Amino acid sequence: MPIMIPTGAEIERMNHRTRVILAKRLRAIRRELAESLATLAINGLDVFPSRHAVTIATARAAGSHEADEARRLLALMPADPDAAQHVADLLKAIA
Repeated sequence: MPIMIPTGAEIERMNHRTRVILAKRLRAIRRELAESLATLAINGLDVFPSRHAVTIATARAAGSHEADEARRLLALMPADPDAAQHVADLLKAIA
C-alpha cells in the first residue's frame, strides 16, 4: 500500500483538526517510509540517485519543519500593541 504524504500546499489548506490527525500519523509514516527505503535498498534499488539528492531531500524536510514550527509559535503569540513603534525604532536603528 502506498504511503500518502501531503504536500506543503495541502498542509497549508488543512484545518487545525486535520493537521492534528496528520501529526499523530507522522511517527507511523516515518517508520513505514524507513522500512520501504530499507526494502528497496536490499533489493538493489537506490531511491536517491546521489548523495546530493539525499542532502536536498533532508534540507527540504528540515526547512518545512522549521516553517511549521515558526507558524505554530506565531499563532500562539498575542498581537503586539506597540508594533508600529517597534518598527519605527528598528528602521531608525538600521538607517
